[in-house]
Amino acid sequence: MFILNIERLFVPVGKEPSAAGIIGLPAGIISFLLAKRQVDKNRLKQLKVRQRMRKSNEGDYEGSRYHHPAEDVKLDH
Repeated sequence: MFILNIERLFVPVGKEPSAAGIIGLPAGIISFLLAKRQVDKNRLKQLKVRQRMRKSNEGDYEGSRYHHPAEDVKLDH
């Protein structure tokens, strides 16, 4: 059976914070926020590109590249 020692979960009162904790925690938070900001910028850029592609694909195509010869055949029934 697992016994949880609650005293180990809390930081001792008399102990001072370490230099790694003082520097590392804010640096980690700042780096996370900067990375998140960069990801959001890239996502917005990709969204705009997809919107432009979707807008350009609307409408009928009249080009010879997309013309199917079977559409010209008229069937008499």
